[in-house]
Amino acid sequence: MSFEEASMTCSCLRSVFPGGYAESVTFDKVYYKKTSRRKRSIKDPIRDRWENYHFLVSLSIPAYSDDTEQKLFACNGLVQSTDILITSKTCVQDESEWYNLTVRSESPFWSQFGREHSVIDVSDTDIDGLVQVQVWPEFSEFVVPSPSIKYPFWGKWVHASSIGWDENMYEKNLTSRYKYELFDVDEWTSQNCSSESSEICYYSDKVSSRPLVTSCHQLIAMKSTEKNCFNGVGNFTYNTTEDGTLLGYDPECQPIYNDDCSVTEAEVCES
Repeated sequence: MSFEEASMTCSCLRSVFPGGYAESVTFDKVYYKKTSRRKRSIKDPIRDRWENYHFLVSLSIPAYSDDTEQKLFACNGLVQSTDILITSKTCVQDESEWYNLTVRSESPFWSQFGREHSVIDVSDTDIDGLVQVQVWPEFSEFVVPSPSIKYPFWGKWVHASSIGWDENMYEKNLTSRYKYELFDVDEWTSQNCSSESSEICYYSDKVSSRPLVTSCHQLIAMKSTEKNCFNGVGNFTYNTTEDGTLLGYDPECQPIYNDDCSVTEAEVCES
């Protein structure tokens, strides 16, 4: 069977061959009973990521003007509604490229599986650096998040994930490009934790397409393209009372931490 078919049977193949495998793959034995008995203890990276972040889509661009079938990853996108996604202006180098992009949904891979969509319109949002992209055909209902992506979000949050594929594919050397990698997930918390830290700032830097989003679908920030931090998707950080009343704005950066400390406080989703 092909590498793609084999990797659906044994997802560990993608860890061993991240760049794919040209020759056919065969299995001497497949122990289905053993796998099914241990199903609850096995964490499938393909299934888990797809189920948790089904609203993440990829946008790719033709690698060559005379061969539009060959693609390069361009940026990540977040599905907002049945025909709208949110992404960053840095997705393309020239505005004329928007309508050359291919959007892929329903797949944890940017280059294969799922459904493809064409870009039919692009418009600015109220947030600097972000745009709305309209696609056709429409997304399936399954990939539309409920509740929808909320931005800007000024409330308190506990856990958030930075998700996506390599957002700097344009600038990378050919030897470091991958066509068959899963999107990756980095977990962060706003709670003080003795782990690697970063921060959310409110500079006027360009933002990449890599979002920081909570399990309640609140868009907190986008990864900066110029600094090793995140850019908030509003103009300022927030100061609130314990009941969530907005008091004012704080221009200082907000520290965040890798969620390695088993923070037990749960996210509270607003209705």
